[in-house]
Amino acid sequence: MANMSARMGKLLSRPRLAAVTATKSTPHSCHNGVGGVPRHLLRMVEFRAQQRNFALSSSSRVLRARAQPEELESVPASTNNASSNNKQSNRIETEIDRALYRIDFEHRKFGRLADFELDQIIRMMRDHKMCSSTQALMVLRFCGSACADNSKAVRRKRMEEVVSVLKSITTFDISHFNAILKVHLENDAKVDVTKFLGEIEAYGIQPNRVTYNHLIGIYCKEGNIVGASTVLEQMKSEGLSINITVFHSLLYGNVFNKDPASTQETLKIMENSGLVPNVETYFKMLIAAANAKDWPKVQEFLQELENRDNQLDAGDYFSLMIALNENGLKDEAASLVDKVPKRGGYFQEMRNAVPQIVFSGNPELAYSIYMNFCQNRETPDHRSGVFFSRALAETDFDPERAAEMVIKLYDDGATVQLGSFLYKCLELNKIEHVEALKRAIDARPEDKRKGMFGLNLAALIARTTEHDLASASRIMKLCEGLGMFVNYHDISDMLIRQHHDPDLLPAITATKIHNDVPQLPFGIVYNQMVRHLLREANPRDIKNCQMFILNVNYPLFPGSFRKSLQTCVTKRKDIDLLIDVIALVNFRSKPQIKDIENLYQILVELASQESTQDLASSILGEVVKHKLGIPRSIYDQLRATATVDLATQKEFEEMLAEALNDFENKDDIWTDEAKQQFIESRKKLVQKVIAENKLVMPTSGNYRPGRFTVPEGVKDMRKIQQNLSGRDQMDFRLQRNLIEKLIENGQNEEAMKEHLSTVEHKPDFQYMPGIGDKIVQALLDAGKVSEAEDYIQRNADRVYLDTILSVVAKFLELGEPEKANSLLANPDFKKQANGKEHKFGRLAGVCQTKEDESTLEYIIEAVKNNFGVRSAYFMSGAVIENLLNKNDVSGAMEYFEMCVKKYRLAGGRYSLMTRLVQDENVEGLQKVIELSIRVMGEERTLYDVTGIFLKHDRRAQALKMLQTPGLTYNVKAINNMIEHFLSLGRLDCLEDLVLMSRSVFGCDREHMYHQWVTAEAKNPAKIEEIWMEMQDEGHAPGKDLKTLIAKALKSGGRPLPFSTEDLNMEEKPAAPQATKQDNKKSAKPEEEKSAKTQEEKSAKPQEEKSAKTQEEKSAKADEKAKSQKQGSGKVEKLNSLIDENKTSEAVDFIIKKKQYHKGLLRKLIRIMVANKEWANLKKLEEKTPRGKWIGLRLDAVVRDEKYLNDGNLFYETIKEADITNKHKAKLNSSTTKNIFLKNPELLEKFEDLASLEGNLAANIVLSRL
Repeated sequence: MANMSARMGKLLSRPRLAAVTATKSTPHSCHNGVGGVPRHLLRMVEFRAQQRNFALSSSSRVLRARAQPEELESVPASTNNASSNNKQSNRIETEIDRALYRIDFEHRKFGRLADFELDQIIRMMRDHKMCSSTQALMVLRFCGSACADNSKAVRRKRMEEVVSVLKSITTFDISHFNAILKVHLENDAKVDVTKFLGEIEAYGIQPNRVTYNHLIGIYCKEGNIVGASTVLEQMKSEGLSINITVFHSLLYGNVFNKDPASTQETLKIMENSGLVPNVETYFKMLIAAANAKDWPKVQEFLQELENRDNQLDAGDYFSLMIALNENGLKDEAASLVDKVPKRGGYFQEMRNAVPQIVFSGNPELAYSIYMNFCQNRETPDHRSGVFFSRALAETDFDPERAAEMVIKLYDDGATVQLGSFLYKCLELNKIEHVEALKRAIDARPEDKRKGMFGLNLAALIARTTEHDLASASRIMKLCEGLGMFVNYHDISDMLIRQHHDPDLLPAITATKIHNDVPQLPFGIVYNQMVRHLLREANPRDIKNCQMFILNVNYPLFPGSFRKSLQTCVTKRKDIDLLIDVIALVNFRSKPQIKDIENLYQILVELASQESTQDLASSILGEVVKHKLGIPRSIYDQLRATATVDLATQKEFEEMLAEALNDFENKDDIWTDEAKQQFIESRKKLVQKVIAENKLVMPTSGNYRPGRFTVPEGVKDMRKIQQNLSGRDQMDFRLQRNLIEKLIENGQNEEAMKEHLSTVEHKPDFQYMPGIGDKIVQALLDAGKVSEAEDYIQRNADRVYLDTILSVVAKFLELGEPEKANSLLANPDFKKQANGKEHKFGRLAGVCQTKEDESTLEYIIEAVKNNFGVRSAYFMSGAVIENLLNKNDVSGAMEYFEMCVKKYRLAGGRYSLMTRLVQDENVEGLQKVIELSIRVMGEERTLYDVTGIFLKHDRRAQALKMLQTPGLTYNVKAINNMIEHFLSLGRLDCLEDLVLMSRSVFGCDREHMYHQWVTAEAKNPAKIEEIWMEMQDEGHAPGKDLKTLIAKALKSGGRPLPFSTEDLNMEEKPAAPQATKQDNKKSAKPEEEKSAKTQEEKSAKPQEEKSAKTQEEKSAKADEKAKSQKQGSGKVEKLNSLIDENKTSEAVDFIIKKKQYHKGLLRKLIRIMVANKEWANLKKLEEKTPRGKWIGLRLDAVVRDEKYLNDGNLFYETIKEADITNKHKAKLNSSTTKNIFLKNPELLEKFEDLASLEGNLAANIVLSRL
């Protein structure tokens, strides 16, 4: 190590080698992500909750308030930080973890993250001096190209600050230093190599292969081939291998130096080493040529790519444009726009690149690219263009032209970006740009100018301060300094809407807003809070408002909330609320007469209508009773406008006169002591009403729908139910469990009452598990098929398609296809199949299990006649399978082509393509691929073909598929491949898939490495290699993945290359359920060491060791045929036991006779899970050979059936999952949809879990619907 540092120092002492810089990132460096969740769901409310927790829970005032609610609401006070205890430290660490995982999820999905969220995490770490080794690694990696909305200069500055902060609070290992080098390469940062190596040496750390790879990249960035060669010599002396990354760096350096001879020599050496130049190779050389300002060489490389039948994807082209712009070749960059392929993932690539194109000095090109994209959209999005406008505001681009651009976007419908541009300008204090925008707006016609500037401000402040209240204060100051109108009332109202938690006392929110935004007078915030509480006019909020105004001694201004107050009084007949407001308006300070008159207009309007005249009379009676009085102007209006019936009543006249007299003598009536006594009596009255009506007011003990664990006992469930009903809320999960528990206890009458109550609140509740579908399943399990048919016929308009098909499948299993046809003929069922036609495939599976081709054709025709050809031909895959089993490949191709051309269906395509690859039928394969793309789309077809190529060792073809421009990450397709490879024991295919998928946009690298590490857990040497690959790629692993690596290395006796202080090395880390072959690692050694076929594994040992004679083989064949004949009878026997619901006997039969029939095993498992026969299920799993259990994917069947029968189990499992064990969420789309169909109440809960709690696994689940 010291020798290496000395050699580097000597080398760098030469002037021409002293400058060291870093490489730019490839577009793939930010492509780590996952499939179908909306970004706003990840960031909606959680940061607000975090801020409340940090700022409020540590406040001594709030701590007092939770013990004594009324004491809090005396006067507004500032929050004071309290010292952190152990519990708080744990909470902060958890919050940092959750925030990191959230932006990690966002980064891997979109290829970018929100920089302000990263800055908040860094502040939390710095302020609390808390950061684990894993957290530090993640933060370091996020400081590079992941911040797509930041310029490289901003990213470099952040990186300097982060490294300084992290070094002061955590200990670095070599992976941290490698991450720093990787980020320097992405940010084009200058690196003093000698100093950097000296720092590593000071830590007592040895550089590894990845360190040297990055150093070579840094040298080659400047064309310093001598420095790179020195590192190569050191690697050679240490016996370290050289991978393709090194060759790419050397090629970059040679092209940058304009040395074609060395470039060709490096390419030749690379090919001789078995590394074929690919798209990434040429991309590196293109970037080098651009940085060398060598446009002819760029054109030459592009032509070579075309000649090789390879193509850059959109991200590659955009990166090339950025490099050209940075080196003054703006016209050349613009000439590449038409070459960019606009395929899948184009928007995200464009979205990430446009800000960088702006920062590279060519806003005009960025504007052109974005506007071209907008023109191709059918409908404008008012939220679009924000990323462009923000980047534009950060540059020194001409203010007038910038204003012109954002106004053009505004006119095209992208209205939000105008406010974002303004905010960014205000944030950066770019007054010239703000003034230019104001001039441009003022120059517009008045009808087009209205609302563009001033009216945007309240929403702008509220939106941009969603996660940071304090910044609202700074923005308001800047706006007022520019002479802009700032509406305190609107801003207060929007901030309250954003930040008020209904389970917190309103004084807490009002005080926090006032303290964080001191420009907002507390009086305005106070009155806007009153308005907010009265807006919904529900009993709980009304009483909450009364307690708020009675306890917080501050003047009321009725003009802020009069309409809401009148609605509450009219709708809820809540006279007490109006009396309290009238009294407090008179008591506090000296109100203006107009305020009092404004308030009493409620009484005037009520008295003028016959429908409310009795209410007006009652209100006047209360006013007289409490000596509050009415002013002369109101007295006159009431006499003039009251209804005839009311005005002619003597009692009404007397009350008016008395009220007028009380008002004129109020100073004598209402002494300070009398006022205080009145307020105290009103507090007691409100508390009495709350108790009588069992209203649950804001406290720390409230339950919220979807935010609690349902208890087991009926009594405890009733307690939570009462808590929720006090706020007019209902938790459908609780209702379902309560009803099922009541049924279980035999309390059917109570269960029906609960059911009716729930249906009244949610009409379709009757089809939740245990009530609708569960009834049908229970009937089927009991053999009462006719009763099940009658049930769904009676409820045909609302029954689920899965329920219908379950009954149809049962008829088919019983050999009664005519009854199945009769059931399918019900026209009311047809609408249930809309969008769910793929579910009919299960019927083909039933027919195929029974090996009844005539029934299959009969049912296909029945489905076709009743549900259309699309539903019928989802069953066509069975036909393809039958043809292939008969070796009729040409017939299968003809049938497939007919299905595609006539019905646009591609059933059986995977089996057909597999067969064609095996037969090396290139022409036929190309034809099937083209046909499949017409129906399934290019992405899905490419993944199918990739898996087939990898399985059959066609790696070059597989890589070409994955490098197809526009291919995006498809989690379902990837997981299917991984599970298939693991079931075959093909870890080499898994390795190829992980490494080859780097270039796929949005690839979830955490998941990919998690699968690879889990599969290789018994091979510590391979784990070390995987750890190197992760560092080389620049992936920062999460805690669970890092724990898996540490345990694997530790169990293999290998040294740990990182700290394990923040890892749980005691408990077994969660392994992805998507990898159901994990248990294969604990199987017999011979199963771990070989990838034998199922037939080879079941062969006798003596047959593996010696060659059999022809006679022995013939005898064996005869014996096998006899066994198969006997096996047919065993299958029938087993099927009979299952149909008769004799599950215990069926389990014993399987174990004794070793009848591992896939379809029947799954059928039996479904029945046992539905009946909760856990003992039988456990017995079956323990006695079934593990290889069989995994090979038949029975783990997935058990899991899916548990989730289908118990949505609460699915919810709780997902709720406990985090980013690194998110595999728990990765069920196939069909199973996920079925769970939500059977548990419709789960949708609302999962949306809350995803948006309000930021649960990443929940987001993954929702993305699969």
